[in-house]
Amino acid sequence: SAAGGAVLSEHAGYAAEIRRGEALLVDARADEAVGHFRRALELAPRSVPVREKLLGALFVAKRYDVAEAVARELLELSPRNFVALISLGSAQRRQGKLWQADKTLTKALRHYPANARLLTELGYVKQARGRLPEARRSFEQAWLLDPFTSDGAYWAMLDRFLYEDLAAYTGPDRLAEAGIGHAPKLSLEAGFYGSTINYEGSAFKRGGRVYGVNGSLAYKRDH
Repeated sequence: SAAGGAVLSEHAGYAAEIRRGEALLVDARADEAVGHFRRALELAPRSVPVREKLLGALFVAKRYDVAEAVARELLELSPRNFVALISLGSAQRRQGKLWQADKTLTKALRHYPANARLLTELGYVKQARGRLPEARRSFEQAWLLDPFTSDGAYWAMLDRFLYEDLAAYTGPDRLAEAGIGHAPKLSLEAGFYGSTINYEGSAFKRGGRVYGVNGSLAYKRDH
């Protein structure tokens, strides 16, 4: 029938727009891919999978304000959708909306409490907010949960600036101000599946190869 033919034609057009969008993403033509996913949405306005693909294209195109809006649309259709939750938090962080991103990701962890990707993204937010102990804890949890694929958490833990608060509170000047005659020397050693970070005083260095997760923090007085 004519009606059946129209439905088939519409479905074929929908599938073609998705295929074209995916092919353009592979070719690093994200802005064009966004247009095709938008046209697919016009043919299937309540489609969750297409919105997820659209979000991916928007992030590649660095259109974070639009990605935030699409993530909110997706959450209206699917309130616990993982892609929508992490995309919303990430888009907010990349726009400098750090308080909102923190709130979004913390709420998302209630639904996905053992998700390494969410914990890693939350770690970036905490670090950007200057909450370094909380950032370290998020990255460490992400790495413990998923040591073989949490590359973001691994490299984040190698960032020496993630540990700068330790020097700020234990440097010789700060300790002298507190009336401590002989400044104790703070040493930190953290190991996690592949490398170690050593911190002593205010200097950082990469250590040798290790396997496992461990850490130690100690004060030593110079005599």
